[in-house]
Amino acid sequence: MNTSKSLFTKRTFYYIILLQETHFVEENEAKYDIGWKGKTFHSYSNSKFSRGVSILFKENLDIEVNNIKRSEDGKKIGLTLHLMGTHSPSLIYTHLTMN
Repeated sequence: MNTSKSLFTKRTFYYIILLQETHFVEENEAKYDIGWKGKTFHSYSNSKFSRGVSILFKENLDIEVNNIKRSEDGKKIGLTLHLMGTHSPSLIYTHLTMN
């Protein structure tokens, strides 16, 4: 993650980043978020072959997360959120499902 994180933090044109096969474990969540200034959401697995996915939002991106669903196997994460447009007064409703 350190290599990926440094690439993403240097390029400011990404607003939402989706990562897969992170192999993260829940005990180290605070370490994964070091250096990333925006909101992050992770899904973990207890498998020694951990899967894992993450969603990273750019700092100052105006989102409100209403619901988070994580699959037990760490392969999926679903967010119900409101994303406010910076160039538009309208509210955008985004719903990511775990189907």
